Amino acid sequence: MPTCKHYNLPGHPVSDSADSARILAIRASGKNLLALLGENKRPLDKISLARLVCTQERSKYLVLLTLNLPCCIVACTRILQSLAQSDKWQECQYSYVYCQICYDEIMHTVALVVFDRISPFEMAVPCEVFGADRSDMGLPNYRFLVCAAEEGLLRTEAGFGIVAPRGLDGLREAQTVVVPAWRDVDEAPPAALVDALRQSYGRGARIVSLCSGVFILAHAGLLDGRRATTHWMYAKALAERFPAVEVDPNVLYIDQGQVLTSAGTAAGIDLCLHVVRLDHGAEVANAFARRMVVPPHRDGGQAQYVRTPVAEGPGEGPLTETLEWASANLGRPLAVADLARHARMSERTFARRFREVTGTTPLRWVLKQRILAAQRRLESSDDPVERVAQDCGFGTGATLRLHFGREVGVSPTRYRETFKQSTVRRSA
Repeated sequence: MPTCKHYNLPGHPVSDSADSARILAIRASGKNLLALLGENKRPLDKISLARLVCTQERSKYLVLLTLNLPCCIVACTRILQSLAQSDKWQECQYSYVYCQICYDEIMHTVALVVFDRISPFEMAVPCEVFGADRSDMGLPNYRFLVCAAEEGLLRTEAGFGIVAPRGLDGLREAQTVVVPAWRDVDEAPPAALVDALRQSYGRGARIVSLCSGVFILAHAGLLDGRRATTHWMYAKALAERFPAVEVDPNVLYIDQGQVLTSAGTAAGIDLCLHVVRLDHGAEVANAFARRMVVPPHRDGGQAQYVRTPVAEGPGEGPLTETLEWASANLGRPLAVADLARHARMSERTFARRFREVTGTTPLRWVLKQRILAAQRRLESSDDPVERVAQDCGFGTGATLRLHFGREVGVSPTRYRETFKQSTVRRSA
């Protein structure tokens, strides 16, 4: 039977009062639970323990004192089940009791990297998912470390300061490292941070980036040959600066095994809950989401949040006039021949000039404009999908659903449910 190395920790006198015992760290059936033992709970000596007492000098740690047993004790399963959810623990044969220091070591450690001018939201997401104590719900906790990549008081973009208790050395203890949105995609990250991430990756740690934090991973070379995503606003810049990275701007997050990346802002919640799902299963991840009052999984990708405006042309001229005419007549047939005729060009010349100005083909541009028009109608009206399809040039609801699903990632009905409410709230 293993013995806790902090058993009878020398140099740290303990209280002799069993009444000071409050926290029992239990690991059973591969899961963790903190059971709070108050005065109305079963006395500790009835589960083969002498007493669990807090140290006087290091009160955040607990030292387990026993009569003739090591710190790690096999306790009676039926008694432990009375302290936990019986439906979750019925199959447990043995339960182990640890002092808090050793309990920290068996927990999955997540390290959050922070730096000057950090976004409060992207910093708060991993704090909420991995740093909050949910033991009162019988849910597993993470050991959570906040590690500063730079020295001194760190300022957030909102103006308040933060002091991280750990430096980059804390990453050596982590099985998962989270890198939030980087303050400036045009600025190279600190060399020390890049080196620390490479070392963490080399040790087998899971590396997670949120939003523009992906640029730090790219500087470290951790994304070469991998798919990655970021906020749709930065996708083009990421692809241009790091051609070895396969950038997908249309998804909320990408899991490449040891390296995971998310899209912008709220997509960080999706990825962090995905990590919980990997570690503890869908049931636990759903419970985390309920506690946070967020959906455990969102349909679709970033495409439903991206506005695609009419491409800027080279000023007034036949092509610019044709773009404006087509935008105003999306409900009518718009073949390449129709567009070329309006621009008073041959089809071949028109297609070449169109790609030079817009960066895409005429039919692809028309489809994008029709999708954009359909999004606006779905947000601002209660018109049936069939009517929206006809007015926006899709002809039938089935055709609209097909193209809308491919381009946006969700159905027209689901898109309306998501965005119509936000439109109503803004106008209220």
